[in-house]
Amino acid sequence: MAVPFFRAGGEQKISKNNEKPKRNKPKILTKYDQFIVSRLKAIPVWVREGTTDVEIARRLSIHIWTLGDYRRKYPKFAEVLERPTKW
Repeated sequence: MAVPFFRAGGEQKISKNNEKPKRNKPKILTKYDQFIVSRLKAIPVWVREGTTDVEIARRLSIHIWTLGDYRRKYPKFAEVLERPTKW
């Protein structure tokens, strides 16, 4: 809970979280949203063709570590990259 404080003029001010209603700000697109989401349909085709993670990263123009970060951060991306087991 925000604790009100007094200004020199004696007026009371509440923290801005309680004072102003939230505005609808436009969503800032990340690089994942800009470049990867649009290609999510092509990635399963690459996986079925047998491409490695390094080749997929090159096709997406990202580093292999970034591919791993996206895999951990975005479950849908991880699902697309899953390879079928042969058992």
